[in-house]
Amino acid sequence: MVPPELGEFISASAATLPALLDAATYAPGRYRPVVDVHLLLTDGDRVLLGRRHGTGYADGEWQIMPSGHLEDGETAVDATVREAREELGIEPYGCEVVHVMHHRNPGGTARVGLFLVPRGYTGTPVNAEPHKCAELGWFPMDRLPERTVPYARAGVEAVRRALAHGRTAVESNGSRPPVFSLHGWETPGAAEAAAEAARSGFEEVTVCLVGWLDGTPLVRSDEETDRLPSTVVRPGEDVEAALARIAAAGAIGETWFAGADDYVSPAGRLGRRLAFAARLTTPPEGVVPLPAGSLGRLPYAERAFVRSSGLLYGVSGR
Repeated sequence: MVPPELGEFISASAATLPALLDAATYAPGRYRPVVDVHLLLTDGDRVLLGRRHGTGYADGEWQIMPSGHLEDGETAVDATVREAREELGIEPYGCEVVHVMHHRNPGGTARVGLFLVPRGYTGTPVNAEPHKCAELGWFPMDRLPERTVPYARAGVEAVRRALAHGRTAVESNGSRPPVFSLHGWETPGAAEAAAEAARSGFEEVTVCLVGWLDGTPLVRSDEETDRLPSTVVRPGEDVEAALARIAAAGAIGETWFAGADDYVSPAGRLGRRLAFAARLTTPPEGVVPLPAGSLGRLPYAERAFVRSSGLLYGVSGR
């Protein structure tokens, strides 16, 4: 018998489930990142940006305009020209990739970004998609607005360096501006992970603690299941304060990001769970050591949090 919640989900997602299943089953185990294109239009030392609006991600923040995802069957240049038409009403020509970036956001989602510049374009840039963009603006490439999407900021800086020095010119330290970079692959801090959750439009954020005491993770346990101690972050509360509430009387020192996953709460609110690991000297109230070999009583995502933090602390998988 199908649970009512699952039946409702299948019914509501009927239009998108086939594509999701295809993505999950085609070439299983093969890495298939999103590829996006960003066309940087410049006027002297200024670059054109658009302030996101009504998209559900980073609304209110500035992003390179135009930009978008590569669609099946398109070349990178085809996608760039299409996005320029759709978003700005212009026809760019002579588009050339200046920088490639492998990016991962603090939620763990990775993508490959291609940053291009045109030799020129016909037409005048206008805000052709006001339902997605609140306004356009020209900004100095080395002084972008404070609320610029971090990924976009890194891309603009990479292109600025390339344009300033030329792809064959050397910089003052004898190196050439890189044509490839990594962004966001460092372990995010608590504030950074929470900011990305807010940027993604989640209605609530939960933090859970993978606390290690004498080489053993601590859990809340009952007759049916084990769970990592967790709590919903309160309005106006930062992640560190929420973690301190979980620890209560327990001594918690430095914490490390252990992973994230998304969920729907019993009240129907879309949320993101952020897991942080820490070595503890005193256990919080109401937790017990997880017996060796009993990871199976934890929810799947929480098992992954324990395993990843176990590797961090040099503890073998349990």
